[in-house]
Amino acid sequence: MARIFFALACLAFLILVVNLVVGATSGDYGGSWRSYASVARTYQKAEKQAGLAPGELQKLREANDVALDNFLPVRNRMKWHFWLGIIGTLVTILLNSVSVTYFIGTNRWCMEVVETYSLDSQLAMRSKAIKREAFPWAFGGIVAMITVAAFGGLADPAGYYGQMSASWVTPHWILASLATLFVGWSFLIQVGKIGENYDVIETILLGVESIRQQRVKEREQDDLSAKAVTD
Repeated sequence: MARIFFALACLAFLILVVNLVVGATSGDYGGSWRSYASVARTYQKAEKQAGLAPGELQKLREANDVALDNFLPVRNRMKWHFWLGIIGTLVTILLNSVSVTYFIGTNRWCMEVVETYSLDSQLAMRSKAIKREAFPWAFGGIVAMITVAAFGGLADPAGYYGQMSASWVTPHWILASLATLFVGWSFLIQVGKIGENYDVIETILLGVESIRQQRVKEREQDDLSAKAVTD
């Protein structure tokens, strides 16, 4: 489990890092969008005006085309940032959710097996302690990615805040950088905790196997004793 989780965590972290680079190198998306939107609005108003000189309308059309040509490459790069952000967020949340589910399930299993076979109760307590140590990191990773996505929405010039979105770009970038580092570190901690929990499970399984073998030997001895009495 630890190896599988580590491989998936590396994939998720790589997506987040790549998206961070793509977002930082995509250009001034907000500025180009606002520039194009301003020119486009002026051109659309001019089209509806009566008596406007054809030459002036042509100049506005050319200015609109230039603004659009400048905006489209930046928008296309930002689309990659948008989709990588969605994929990275979903994969990170999914992995942290899997981690939470894993610890809940295995801790319950440890408690039931320890109780059923009368093993050392410290084994179940250790599994519970590992779960408690891993939970804050898994939950923190989920909250971090949701927060980054929310700040990304605030920084989108086509979103609700419009002209005010420019003031959210820097906070979004800083938060995304910190969140990426935090998620990477939290994944490493969770991999370690999964490994520790696996050792506890292995110890429990060895104990169960030892008890089962002992019971088999006792049954064989009982059968031999019963056969001897019968003979």
